[in-house]
Amino acid sequence: MTFAEKEFPEGTPYFPFRKQILEYLKEYGSDVKHLVEFNKEVGRVEKNGKWCLTIRDLLSSSKKETVEVFDSVAVATGIEHHGWSV
Repeated sequence: MTFAEKEFPEGTPYFPFRKQILEYLKEYGSDVKHLVEFNKEVGRVEKNGKWCLTIRDLLSSSKKETVEVFDSVAVATGIEHHGWSV
């Protein structure tokens, strides 16, 4: 269950514990962590040569939306688990 370019540390059991998997994923993603944003709502995605995203910050009391332009877009969705810390 590893990524091709990164193995689990030596001595990790065949069926690793949740904490071991979490540490593995944190370390694996550390190089790109600065590129990831949480608590944002994407209201619209359009491609006009480049990708234009209409975004709202969910932690801001302002309802103002901003438009940001990107060369590419990756979408990741998941289930929110209350009480779990990552």
